[in-house]
Amino acid sequence: GTTPATLEQDPAGQAALSVAVNGGAPIGAATATAVPFTLTGLESDDSGTVTFSDGSNPDVVVNIVNGVPDSNTANLSGLNDGSITTTLHLDADTAGNSFTDVTTAA
Repeated sequence: GTTPATLEQDPAGQAALSVAVNGGAPIGAATATAVPFTLTGLESDDSGTVTFSDGSNPDVVVNIVNGVPDSNTANLSGLNDGSITTTLHLDADTAGNSFTDVTTAA
């Protein structure tokens, strides 16, 4: 006989998720077109988005597919100076784990 495949439930996966934008430093005009960000806690089956918002201009969205973001920088030059909200959203994975959005303000 064959052993059925089991899907791993991973509640610790949520706790490992975090977003750091520009190493925590203020974003200046010189770096606004390519602001670096770091995602931690992603696994190879994670897909979703990282969204940057100033609350008034169109959001800047970076897609994540199979645990890898399309880019490790975001062009935030179209957003207003001031507070930028960053939201990491992951779709439910193949094991059925669902994730709460991780939001930070910079």
